[in-house]
Amino acid sequence: MSKKFELHIHTSPAFSLPSTDPLSIAALAYLQIVAPGEFTVVESSVSPLPSLRVFPEDIRISGYTEIIAYLKRASYDADSDLEPKQLALSEAYSALITSRGIDLSLLSLYADYPNYSRVTRHVLSAPLPFPASYVEPFRLRTAAQARVEKLGFNDALGSNFTDEVKEERNPNPRQNTFPSLTAPQPKLSPENLRKRIALTNLASEFYATINTIILQNPLRPTPFVFGDQPSSVDALLFGVLSTHLYPELPNPWLASELRKKERVAAWTHEARRTFLPSCIKTITSRPSVTSMVWDAIFQQEKKAENAVKDAASEAAEAQARTKRNKRIMVAVGGVVAFIVYVFAAGIVRIEVGGEEEGIDDEGQEEEEEEDRADHRGNDVRCARVLRKHQDANCKFEQRGSQVELASNRNPYSLYRTLSLVPSLSPVPLPLIPQNVLPIPI
Repeated sequence: MSKKFELHIHTSPAFSLPSTDPLSIAALAYLQIVAPGEFTVVESSVSPLPSLRVFPEDIRISGYTEIIAYLKRASYDADSDLEPKQLALSEAYSALITSRGIDLSLLSLYADYPNYSRVTRHVLSAPLPFPASYVEPFRLRTAAQARVEKLGFNDALGSNFTDEVKEERNPNPRQNTFPSLTAPQPKLSPENLRKRIALTNLASEFYATINTIILQNPLRPTPFVFGDQPSSVDALLFGVLSTHLYPELPNPWLASELRKKERVAAWTHEARRTFLPSCIKTITSRPSVTSMVWDAIFQQEKKAENAVKDAASEAAEAQARTKRNKRIMVAVGGVVAFIVYVFAAGIVRIEVGGEEEGIDDEGQEEEEEEDRADHRGNDVRCARVLRKHQDANCKFEQRGSQVELASNRNPYSLYRTLSLVPSLSPVPLPLIPQNVLPIPI
């Protein structure tokens, strides 16, 4: 048994579109691609929109991205036949369309105050009961202005209520009749005029890029971005371009720029006939005050459940963080204990240069001084020994002269002389008695 779906969106038949929200139109177009005839469109005011309800499981998914992801997991995948390169391009195109294309839609429908006050506000409040008919449009415009504030065009589009021009009041906002679209416009300052020109250039550049995406192969034009079969990019692109082209606004600057790109405008018309056939059944369910209060309570309960889940996840993260910190502290403590042990055991020593080097230098100088003193003492001793040797040589010379003189006289005197000088006699000589006369030769 195939699944049945209910797509809850905020309808706005005044635009000849199923909704004023580009993402709601994109979700409807995607369902028309993957599940034609298996879904119904329900008018709703419960935020966030779009919202998908799945039967018989009674599962509810809110948000365009979440809806597409769920349908792909449930085998309702419009991108199943794309190649890897085409899937990558699909992601890139979707990011561009979601960011720049939706921003331009919000600028045109909400940030441009004449457009909002004369058309958009009445379209949004028409299907809503009191007090939602006053609260919901203001909430949507505030959210839109907060998103597009980064672009810097709010002032040029009359974001403040002081820029409002006098408009014709519609006595019955539930009727699809609007004030005159040809009311006089306030004069723009040079700065705001410059911003208007920049905004027009921004839209022109976006449509030029879209024209390149659509005409990837100019020699063989295809009805859709990636060939003959539509994909999720086609659904998203149609949802955005339809809110640019079809709304009738006092300041149709966005539609004027789009019509300049004839190929883009023609593609939008063809996609409208494909994605929005007349056979789509829309259930008009005007919410009562009780149902809106119930929906608000349901949303609060859902937020409370999400808060509890977030708190539980935060507690789990805190516990994991504590365990991780304990492991880090244990590891650091082990490293510190090892370093202390290494130094305490004397395995590693650290010597500081400073004073010890100075002490070593002084000791070295003292040793050098002692060495020099020793050298000086040795020199003195050497000098003394040298003088002694010189004296001995002198005595030796004197004694030698005496020996020579004695040898000339007689042997006895020679013998006596040698006996008196032991150093000159190679062998000890006996002493000659004094009474022994020398033998004459």
